[in-house]
Amino acid sequence: MRGIQLEHHLTALLLALCSVLLFGGLRGVGIGVLVGLATLGLQVYFRERLGGITGDVLGATNELSEALVLLLATIVY
Repeated sequence: MRGIQLEHHLTALLLALCSVLLFGGLRGVGIGVLVGLATLGLQVYFRERLGGITGDVLGATNELSEALVLLLATIVY
């Protein structure tokens, strides 16, 4: 079997959640949820608009997510 399996996704999610709770508390979890929803929205948009996800889309999504985290952290903290 090739590719990332469900166990890999769950492990990454658990590690990220523990890190966010440790360093950001519940506010950090809230920011993570909002950024995750924004990322899913961008994924849906680009799949419909471009017919798929390209490397440029991944890079743009990464930059937008970073900016959103900084913006939300400034507002929340």
